Amino acid sequence: MAASFKDNAYHILGLTGTASAKQILQRSNEIIQRLKIDDETEYDLDIPGIKARRTEELTKDALRRLQAPKTRLQEYFFWFRIADDIDKSAASHLARKEFDQAAAIWGATTDERNPGAFTHSRNLALAQTLSLFEPAPDGPIEASLAAWSALLDSQKFWVAFVQDYRRDAEALSDETIAEFRSKVTSDLSDLYAEIQETRGSGDFVYRFQQRFSARGKKVEEKILNPVLKGVQTTIEQLERLKFDDQINHNTAKTAQLKGPVAALQAELNKLIEAGLYEDSAAQRRHCATSSSKSTTIATTWKPRRSCWSLPSRSPAPTASRRSSRASRSRSPPTNRTRKATRSRSRFPARSGVARSSSSPTT
Repeated sequence: MAASFKDNAYHILGLTGTASAKQILQRSNEIIQRLKIDDETEYDLDIPGIKARRTEELTKDALRRLQAPKTRLQEYFFWFRIADDIDKSAASHLARKEFDQAAAIWGATTDERNPGAFTHSRNLALAQTLSLFEPAPDGPIEASLAAWSALLDSQKFWVAFVQDYRRDAEALSDETIAEFRSKVTSDLSDLYAEIQETRGSGDFVYRFQQRFSARGKKVEEKILNPVLKGVQTTIEQLERLKFDDQINHNTAKTAQLKGPVAALQAELNKLIEAGLYEDSAAQRRHCATSSSKSTTIATTWKPRRSCWSLPSRSPAPTASRRSSRASRSRSPPTNRTRKATRSRSRFPARSGVARSSSSPTT
């Protein structure tokens, strides 16, 4: 399952990462029983703006994920671990959407010499990322990306994280931890995709791509796959236009292209804006090369900034040009013709005397 704030298993159950297996089971049963009498539950980490969706089905699914070792590891990593008084103080601000205050408390205790410093650092990164659900200047996104980058590159952080996880949940093999580390940036990208989807705008995915160059399931499902489907649909529309091999750029045929061109431009701009254009180039080429000759119109466009346009059209040939080409095609050049041409280039015509450009004087 894609990483998520809203659908995080701990969030749905209203628990923190320190919850034991017994507490997890008790809380899931409590929520299900309350749902049967329409008693809506609220917990300390129910953060306004990303309120947990609690249904019987989702509650059972959250329990299932926390009972499976690999999925529990992902849910644990992307939710808060409230383990000491500093964590409790900061968490109380989260419930009131006071993200700056929570970040200030955790940020003041991230020195490696302090007990629980790496737990506080991860909580800080989560709080800064969570704050992006709320409209704000560009500062928080850069702060959140920098915080994650520092943590994921720190071997000391990973050692401390594994110790915390084994204390709170269970011991996992080194192979399982290594596998999780290898895909953690892809999972993290899903959080930024969720933020962008919830906000309905912004360049969160693009900014993440610029720093980490990774994408997860949500980016594939919500951004990349719909765009590629739209591109393929547009290509099919172009195929149905059935242009000849030699396309005459007349007004009627150009008008037929406007709709598909606009649709293709809109879809491909989504990739550019999300920083996914280069990653998806091979897939787009596969879609394009599988189509007929008429589809090659769609594959000749080149991105210019965030714009896509048709190739420039050559002017229609005039009557004199057509006759000149026809004359040259009927009369292949001879040695005598070449000499006359060179002579004419050395001795230009006098003023007032016209020479034909299509046939040389013998």
